[in-house]
This record gives sequence, structure tokens and C-alpha cells, in this order.
Amino acid sequence: MSGFNVQLQLAGVLEWMSQQMAGCGGKTAVIGISGGKDSSTVAAMAVAAYGRNHVYGVLMPDGIQPDIDYSQALVEHLQIPHCTCNIHDAVAGVLSQLEQAGLTPSRQTVVNLPSRIRMATLYAVAQSVEGGIVLNTSNLSEDWVGYCTIYGDSAGAFSPLGMYTTEEVIALGAELGLPEKFLIKPPSDGLTGLTDEDNLGFTYHAVNEYVRKGVVDPAVKEKIDRLHRTSRFKFQLMPVYHNGLPMAPDIRTAHSSVTRFRNCKILHSLRPHMAFFHPFCTAILLLTDNHHRSVYPPQTIFRKAADSRPPVPENSFLPAGLFRIPDSARSIPAFPSSETTEDS
Repeated sequence: MSGFNVQLQLAGVLEWMSQQMAGCGGKTAVIGISGGKDSSTVAAMAVAAYGRNHVYGVLMPDGIQPDIDYSQALVEHLQIPHCTCNIHDAVAGVLSQLEQAGLTPSRQTVVNLPSRIRMATLYAVAQSVEGGIVLNTSNLSEDWVGYCTIYGDSAGAFSPLGMYTTEEVIALGAELGLPEKFLIKPPSDGLTGLTDEDNLGFTYHAVNEYVRKGVVDPAVKEKIDRLHRTSRFKFQLMPVYHNGLPMAPDIRTAHSSVTRFRNCKILHSLRPHMAFFHPFCTAILLLTDNHHRSVYPPQTIFRKAADSRPPVPENSFLPAGLFRIPDSARSIPAFPSSETTEDS
């Protein structure tokens, strides 16, 4: 991780988290606690940014969960308020109702439903505590290959770790003084007993080397590129049909401003750094800035986005070049063409 200044990064992201919470009008960070590196690091960052009395941890085992002790140990280590909501009955209830309706739950249903139930639980908790705001705990390595559940663990008000690789997350957690056991716990799907890397067929380290340095085995590159390409739908804003019907000038201006802020607040808050992350993000900004009425066809929009690599501003907490995506990774099409995408 040459060039990664953990102290500088931590100072920047904590300031950003404070700004995001203030922008949301929130008082309490609500975080799903798995006891792994991502949720542990986000929880520790939230304690540093807001104070432990303004962080609420939610433990969500699905029935009997062998590694729930990690979650309990983490909230005790950080001394944060917390609760346990076992999601087993909720998951089983939905699956039972599907079967009663004559539907056979697919493997995708069984794998993804717990994640979506957990996110619904987090929002239920957030609306039951003072100023609750759900924080996302996904990292760049997972998101790059789409290893997340749309409307499940990919959701949240804002994402502190969304542009950090797994190795950078560990460095941030260590800097915050987290015990090693929370940072080295292998992430698993919670269903098959397999780790994320077992399911993917390659390591997150391989993803990190590819994204940060462009160094990758050709066979692994093909796998990463395919997963990246076919999972971009998980990170798109929901398309809205513009029907051309008139709106009063004052109403149109207010609606445009509110909609763009609500749907794009994370993207716009990271505007100076978007081209370093992925051309898709810059393209979204181009589209939203033109109220989805751009004169450019999509292919041109994404080509323009890929060609735009603005310098990091002087007041940025991102070291120059840290988030530059290698050309080999930046050349991946933003949307799949003829390939079938899977919801996961």
C-alpha cells in the first residue's frame, strides 16, 4: 500500500463523516455489527467522529450464529449502546409465505433475503432512536466485483469505506486501535460456511492489486472484469421516465434541486474525486447536471467520463493518484451489453 497515508486518510474521512451526518440532520449512527473488519472499522470511525453515545450497534444473527461472539465483543470493546435483533423468524416467515403462495424460493432468494431483512431492521432501529442514520459498511474491493446485495448491505445514508480496499480498511481499523481479531476475521456469506473469496474464486488482494496498480493474472482479470461489468446495475440511480409534461417554473426548480440532492448527495459530495474511482460516477454527474436531458448518447457520455481525470484539489484529503484506476480497469464497459446480470 505504498502512498497510503493512514493518518491523513483517517483525518479526512472522519471530517467527511461529520459533514455527512450534519447534512442528514442526524444524531445517531446506526450500524449493523458483524464483528468483521468493515463493520468494526465503521463503528470505530463513528465513535471517533461522533462519540460513543451517538453510535448504536445492531447485532442481527439469523438463528444460531456461531460467530456472533465477535459482534458482542466488538460492541463491548467500543462501549457503544446496542441491541440484538434475531432475524430468523422474519426470514423464515417470508420464505414460508412464498411457499404457501406456490412459489419455490430460489437459491438467490435464500442467499439475499437475510441481507435485505437486516437492512430493513437497521432502518427500523434508526427510526426508533433519536436522529438515527444508517451507515453503509461496504468497501471498494467488494463493490468493485459486485459482492453485495442490492437494497441489502449495499444500502445506507452514506459509505465511509466505499473507496477503500480491504487492506486499507484493515490499516484504518488498526490506526483506530481495534484488536487484530476484528480485522482478520474472514468474511463469509453466513449460509454455506464459505468465505467471500471461496465464492468469488480469487482473493480480494488480487482485486486490490488490479484496481490500485493494474497488476493481475490474465485469468483472474477476466473473472474480475466480468463480475464488475455485470454488477453495475446495483449502483445505478433508479431511472425515472421524463414524460415532457410541463411543470410550473418554481415547482420545477424546487423539485429538481431536492431530487438531485436526495438521489445524488453521496456522488456530489465526492465530486472532486469521482474520475479517480470509476468513469460511471462522472457519467452520472454529467447526466444529473443536465437533468437527464444530455445531448450526448450514453456511449459518448461514458467516453467523456473516462477521458476526464481532474487533478485532486489542493484541499482534498486524497493523495494525488491514490484513487487513480489503472487504464486496464478503466477500459471496462460501464454497462453490460449482451450478458445477463444476476441480482445478488
